[in-house]
Parts: sequence; C-alpha cells; structure tokens
Amino acid sequence: MTQTAPKPRLFCFGLGYSAQALAKNLLADGWSVAGTCQGEDKREELEALGITVHLFDRDRRLDDFTAALAGATHLLSSVPP
Repeated sequence: MTQTAPKPRLFCFGLGYSAQALAKNLLADGWSVAGTCQGEDKREELEALGITVHLFDRDRRLDDFTAALAGATHLLSSVPP
C-alpha cells in the first residue's frame, strides 16, 4: 500500500506584504495556506485568494488556537516587532 504525503500547509502569523507574496506562490504550487491578519477588509481580500484567515486582535485570544494550527506542516512568523 502506498502512502501519500500530506498536502503541505503553511500557517502564517501575520499575512502582510511579504507573507502574502509567499502565500500566493505556495497556493499556486498546491499548498494550503492559513494565517492571521487584522481587519475585515484584509480578511476578505485574503480569503478571495483561497487563504483561511483568522482575525488577530491583540486584546483577545484566538478562539480556537489548536484548531487553527491543526494540520500545519510549516509555520511562519511575519509580524513586526
């Protein structure tokens, strides 16, 4: 029986300019991409690209952090200091 490798999945903390450029390339290569951003406008823009988006609010914890990271094969932190 042949096992197939899981589809690569990137979770990105901070889907800004640089991370979004990487995400677009990975999506084109068949990856699954998810991550965080701030603001509904940005969220809609990223979701239109096929990215699963979790809104970040520094005053409120991500609702289900474990579920958000489930299946991630790669992590990227691209948030400003």
